[in-house]
Amino acid sequence: MSTNHMDVVSKEEYGCPHSHKASLILENGELAGEFLSRHFENCDTCNKKLLRLKNDRKVFLKQIPFVTSTEEVKVIFSSEAVLATEKVKRKVHLLKRKRMNEVNRQALIFFSDFKDAILSKPVVLSLCLVTTVWSYLKIFN
Repeated sequence: MSTNHMDVVSKEEYGCPHSHKASLILENGELAGEFLSRHFENCDTCNKKLLRLKNDRKVFLKQIPFVTSTEEVKVIFSSEAVLATEKVKRKVHLLKRKRMNEVNRQALIFFSDFKDAILSKPVVLSLCLVTTVWSYLKIFN
């Protein structure tokens, strides 16, 4: 079952395929593109839809109450914001400190293993053998 775009729009908008772009143009606040700006100025169907959407928008905006908060509420929220900011900063600092401790612990484990590997008997004996052979070849040849 296919749906035609004409099924969605009202009967007065059947005449223009561009009328569905009116809400996008209204939302962007300006007419985008040279073709659309000329078209919406000249096309009665699109122009009517744009005006109707503007009027509907005005009605909706009038229903939104605009109330300013009192100074007491502003002070309360600003003090709570300061407390919340301090809590977040402490938490971030604590997490960073935990991460640094973890990295330091891993580095200490690595260097401890590295020291044990370098100072192990096979490595020391191998170094002694290589040094002895090298010095023998340099001195006696």
